[in-house]
Amino acid sequence: MTLITKIPGVTFTDTTLPKLYRDSIITAGTKFCFDAGDTYSYAKQDTPVAGVDTWLDLSPNAASATFGSACPFDADGFTTSTVTNVATGIQLPASGKFGPTPAGFVFTYWFKYLAASTSFYPAFVGLSDGTTTGTNQYSIDNGNNSGIIRAMVDSYSAQFAGIPGSIYQLALAAKLLGNGTYQLMIFKDGALLATSSPGRTVLGQSSGMTHPVIGASGGFAHAQNQKVFRCWYDDTSTLADQAAITALVLKDYNANVGRFS
Repeated sequence: MTLITKIPGVTFTDTTLPKLYRDSIITAGTKFCFDAGDTYSYAKQDTPVAGVDTWLDLSPNAASATFGSACPFDADGFTTSTVTNVATGIQLPASGKFGPTPAGFVFTYWFKYLAASTSFYPAFVGLSDGTTTGTNQYSIDNGNNSGIIRAMVDSYSAQFAGIPGSIYQLALAAKLLGNGTYQLMIFKDGALLATSSPGRTVLGQSSGMTHPVIGASGGFAHAQNQKVFRCWYDDTSTLADQAAITALVLKDYNANVGRFS
């Protein structure tokens, strides 16, 4: 976390000084950043009351997330295994939804995989009407009740076997290249897990959802058994290329690995 020191009566006029944020991974392109274990981001540190309590954004945008259900809180995260649909999940800001031709995006998500779900295609998080081309912006789900953790950007996906009790950092990203096509990227625990071949000129759009949801997404009505710790979204406007996105995801991993339980 970033240490912010205030000096009363002092005004800095040097415009070259770096701007300090509440979290070390925040850039000028960050749309939101939430951390359940941060007492500023979630001061209550107890189970939220649906429709009353909020999860505060650490970025200067101050766009809070809201709770559609209690999502029991324990130590440093929210459990969403009791969430049954999109309306009862954790509602993230609408700034996490992009248009068909953005310059890029990266969405990073920290969670503990509790157990394989008995529901059909349960979701960890998502902004998706489904898994087919053109309807999925980005999502993480448990596949067909198989214990597989699958991450998707548009219709591009990568997957691995989830180990119950394990904590993962997953990131989903896209960056517009100079030739007008997108490079799609999926990261796991700070490292690039998979990257697509260039070719897409537009990215998938959800018509049924106005914002990303933790616990479910439009195409995945049920929630995966998980404990949610942290997530952030950046429009990559200050990240020049895939290397810069990779560096920021790795920075987030190194800053937070070992924090959650």
